[in-house]
Amino acid sequence: MKRVATAEKVQGPHQTGKLPELTSLAVVKPNNWNPFSMTPFMRESLKHGLKEDGWLSSQALLVWGSDEKGKSKNVIIDGEHRWTVALELGFKEGPMVFLHKITEAKAKKLTAALNNKHGQRDDEKMGALLRSIQADEAPTALDVGIENDRLMKLLAEPAIPTKDPDAPDMSKVSNEALPASNAKMVQLYFVKETHEEFTKYTRALAERYETKNATDTVLEALRRAYKQK
Repeated sequence: MKRVATAEKVQGPHQTGKLPELTSLAVVKPNNWNPFSMTPFMRESLKHGLKEDGWLSSQALLVWGSDEKGKSKNVIIDGEHRWTVALELGFKEGPMVFLHKITEAKAKKLTAALNNKHGQRDDEKMGALLRSIQADEAPTALDVGIENDRLMKLLAEPAIPTKDPDAPDMSKVSNEALPASNAKMVQLYFVKETHEEFTKYTRALAERYETKNATDTVLEALRRAYKQK
């Protein structure tokens, strides 16, 4: 009997749920497990955004439509604060995405996951972004959701670091010329203007110390410098 090979079905990238639907806010309700809260400022910024920009479809509520048995739930998985503030502002409807036939455990997992997967803010890039729009439309704290003291720091032009006059010019220092250990070797330059110089130091010393990375090289140089005192 001839056997026919069958390919195993593999779950690939796919879309879950439908596109956002404009739905009555009265249809859904908050869950009782949300561990996330908002500061008064965050709440005020959210309210400001809804008033100024309207309710963007990309900020749709994610709703647990029904459980694995098909029983209706209509519980908010993600977006409870948007829902609450929208009601306060007099919204009657809002964009929503419904997920059906999923378990309560899955709904809870999504609440945790979606709130923890927004990425980390890079202050240097955020400052550059805010300064790039400042001339045309100066951002306010409520506009961008950043408290005023922090916003002012981000909008300030970064100071250009001054180079240590006592630091040797690495372009003129060969590996052979480097002393056995010297505190100047481990000055850490983690800004763009001097990072290249720091890299030259660590590469030259790594060969001598037989270390495998910059951290080990710096620690070894410090250890030797301290030992000589």
